[in-house]
Amino acid sequence: MGLISGMLMGMVFGVALMVGWRHMIRYRSSKRIAKAADIKSLSSLNRDDLRKICGENFPEWISFPVFEQVKWLNKQLSKLWPFVADVCFFSFINNHLALICVTHGHSLVFQY
Repeated sequence: MGLISGMLMGMVFGVALMVGWRHMIRYRSSKRIAKAADIKSLSSLNRDDLRKICGENFPEWISFPVFEQVKWLNKQLSKLWPFVADVCFFSFINNHLALICVTHGHSLVFQY
């Protein structure tokens, strides 16, 4: 009797698990659809409407559309970038040239 009751309890537990899983999936799906509808309605608003809705909690990146540029970082990167490009190029060539020569033989000639 233990085998049959164990199988029956296992089947009941499995069906209950599947029903619970299905309910959770549908619940999450409905929540996701509601959020998508809210986001779509908010995306159609302009800046003045958002300012009326948010009041004092209006984020600066919306109220000031000109983003603060990090000019000092751009200046340093423009000075540094040619050296980074050279290092990347030569490390790529050195690492992969050996693999290419091994797979295709030493008859290939590369110049860089």
